[in-house]
Amino acid sequence: MATLFLKELPSLVGAVREAVERLDHSALEQAAHKLKGAVSHFASQPLLTLAEQLEIMGRTANLDGAGAAMSELEARLSRLAERMAALSHARAG
Repeated sequence: MATLFLKELPSLVGAVREAVERLDHSALEQAAHKLKGAVSHFASQPLLTLAEQLEIMGRTANLDGAGAAMSELEARLSRLAERMAALSHARAG
């Protein structure tokens, strides 16, 4: 499951980032919801909260702060992916 998550993560994050950049609130709601579901199995509450905030921003068509939330989300996801990859390598080795 972790391997699939790591494989799909760039696409999920890319869809959220693209929606933020295009100021597409409908696409942001959908992409953030999908990302939130994927990270719910592995992530801490702050990461889930960021994904949910982006989803709500899309739903309410209020994208104020979406860029900052996206930056924080990407930073946290990067750290999560690094930890998961390290654990995967440790188990394989």
